[in-house]
Amino acid sequence: MNYLHYLEKEIHSVIMATVDDSGLPVTCAIDIMDSDENGLYFLTAKGKGFYDRLKKSGYAALTGMKGSDTLSCVTVSVRGKVQKIGNTPLKRLFEKNPYMNEIYLTEQSRQALTVFRLYEGSGEWFDLSKKPIERAAFTIGDKQEKTRGYEIPSGLCKTYKTARSRGRNRQGENYACLTKKDKELFTSCYRSCLEPAEQNGLEKPYAHLLNIVKGKGYFVLTTNVGHQFQLAGFDKKRLFYAQGDYGLWQCSKACHDKTYDNEEIVRRMVATQKNLKIHPQMPRMRRQTAMRTLSGSIKI
Repeated sequence: MNYLHYLEKEIHSVIMATVDDSGLPVTCAIDIMDSDENGLYFLTAKGKGFYDRLKKSGYAALTGMKGSDTLSCVTVSVRGKVQKIGNTPLKRLFEKNPYMNEIYLTEQSRQALTVFRLYEGSGEWFDLSKKPIERAAFTIGDKQEKTRGYEIPSGLCKTYKTARSRGRNRQGENYACLTKKDKELFTSCYRSCLEPAEQNGLEKPYAHLLNIVKGKGYFVLTTNVGHQFQLAGFDKKRLFYAQGDYGLWQCSKACHDKTYDNEEIVRRMVATQKNLKIHPQMPRMRRQTAMRTLSGSIKI
């Protein structure tokens, strides 16, 4: 995929951000006039604030979007160095973008125009119209982008399905189809979602909320999955988890409605984890009634 060509031809008009003398962001709309393996080309005029900011900082970032609504959108974001090319490429850029002749009617009106190039940078591509969502990172020139955040193995995202009714977690529904390595990574990631909440005292806002509604006929409908409402002391009979709850496990086949508190076994997972793996001597959960596989567990 040629992301720069897509920006030029399919999106064309983008929002570019620079910073002023106080370090504050300033945005403006620009058109991408050309692209090649060396970067993106755009125009501005001498004397404009945009021109001055580009010259002073030497850096810029931009985002372009194509689509009629959120779930049909493709977005491309790019950040990198910028350099002044001058007016030599103007003739070629006006030939590629003939509508510019209707904006700048005479040669004299074009004399202030200057071509800039965004080069040696990095970018991201998001296509929300596809399922699963398509995401890609790319670089321009010699820029080497460091990997940030978590990399989730292919197929692993399927394990994050949550039931939309009864507040159920059903990640285990696809657990059996994962490779051994992916199971280890998933279990570690699952554990990592729970531990920071406890370490950072995220229950405090929930406790404040509980004080406000205490003694009243409240009912909580939440998309938060961190189990914080129960930890703060809310009556679990007055809670509905629209996207499930990381503090509860349930049969992956949803063969019955009962959920199970997982604190004890998750704490053992934390204690025995080493190199993203759960210790092989970790006690396994026994089969209970009609349960087969619990979300996040290795086996029943």
